[in-house]
Amino acid sequence: MPVPIKAILVVLTLLSLISFPITSTSAEVTDLQVSPEVVVQGEQLAISGLASPTEEVWLNLSFELVLPVSEGNYSREFYDLNFPKGKKSFSVTVRNIKNVRLGFYIPFLKWWFEYPLDGPLNATDGNATISISFPATIENTTINIEGEKDVLVYGEALEGATSVTVEVNMSICVTADSNGYFKLNQSTTGVPAGEYVLAADGFQKTVQVVAPLPIIDTGSGTYPSISGVHYGSIKPYETINVSQLYTYPCTGTGGHTEYAAIAYPNGIVIAEAQWNGYTGDWHNLTFNNSFTLYANETYNYTIRTGSYPQIIHEPSWNATGGVITCTEFVDSNGKRHGDWIPAIKLYYGGDSTPPVVTITSPVNGSVVTGTNVTVVGTATDDVGIVAMCYEHGSSGGAAKWCGPLSNTSTNASINWTVQLQQGTNTMTVTAEDKAGNSGCASVTVLYEENISTFDTLGTEIITCTSFVDVNGQRHEEWIPAIKLIATRSDG
Repeated sequence: MPVPIKAILVVLTLLSLISFPITSTSAEVTDLQVSPEVVVQGEQLAISGLASPTEEVWLNLSFELVLPVSEGNYSREFYDLNFPKGKKSFSVTVRNIKNVRLGFYIPFLKWWFEYPLDGPLNATDGNATISISFPATIENTTINIEGEKDVLVYGEALEGATSVTVEVNMSICVTADSNGYFKLNQSTTGVPAGEYVLAADGFQKTVQVVAPLPIIDTGSGTYPSISGVHYGSIKPYETINVSQLYTYPCTGTGGHTEYAAIAYPNGIVIAEAQWNGYTGDWHNLTFNNSFTLYANETYNYTIRTGSYPQIIHEPSWNATGGVITCTEFVDSNGKRHGDWIPAIKLYYGGDSTPPVVTITSPVNGSVVTGTNVTVVGTATDDVGIVAMCYEHGSSGGAAKWCGPLSNTSTNASINWTVQLQQGTNTMTVTAEDKAGNSGCASVTVLYEENISTFDTLGTEIITCTSFVDVNGQRHEEWIPAIKLIATRSDG
């Protein structure tokens, strides 16, 4: 069917406006909160705060990443970036480049809309910024962009450059209610793993975006379908933890798995799962123990199905997360097939166990004389720790740093050097796993700049006048082993 001419004209007109961002004035913000502090890609952030009643508040969300240069060019496609309803602006700044161009995929036209229309935007001193504002009104037609959109950034890098830096920025307008309260739920689809910065009127919060747990997922299958026993192999692309199996049912049926077993190639069973009937979440089976499938290793499966599960009608299938191969399927009529793979998903679910954080040094409540102290310990988790946060509180205020681990670890070491402030200092370490569970531990020390000590183990002289023990016996040569610590006031 031909594309409507008006639709094409609207899109072309929109592109002509891209370089003109919204001019906005944000209300005074007195509080800004964001939750969670560590979010799995695709999940939502809950943003809230206080501002002037009934006034507009502009929330700025941004992330930055470094792209490699290949043969003088760079490119990155952001899949399903979320554009909320209402007023907003979107900008991309790229550094260390000759030029830049943006592309927006238009689903109903099934083609990429690229700006600038006449070719890439040339950089000035190696930098270039493209800004877009929505909504726009053109000849009584309002143009907006909402929902999840694919965005492409590409261009040429400077001569000799091996990487370029891309900063993506979205400003979103929300309105405070009559009490000054505002909120926004923003999806993190399309946002890369790393720091995601939220700012509003001088407030700034940093969220760590982490990749979701790896899974093996065939995706949906098709008819024909019949129950039976599937035998085959699984070879994951990356190491994954597994505790549950989901079976895709054919529409309008009770297709399910009644029994599943994962085994090593030598036949030793790693874990098994049994169906408990059409009760509760009957599409999902929980294995009798969680287990790990290691990257590029081959494992065997036995899956007995009931009713009409969806089927992948292929001898081998490149599923999300790995390759699944059918060895044989024996249907309920005894017929054998070599190209029937059950449509399933293997994943780790139901994790409610938080990481355990242990601080071994310094001793809680101890007095320190140096300006720095090193916090030493470990953080452990049964699935894997994805991010760590370090918070230092003292009379001088509080400071907090959070960051993702470069590699997910079930055992992360803590070695954090803190510059102390006069008086009481509390250091808190928080670890978070991929399921969003968090665990923490704190240690408090007292730091005094002007300090003197008297220690019986040192060179000081102490004399015993008399010691009377619990039996009433007197001694003249018993001296307690002590250390006296005194602080001096500066006035």
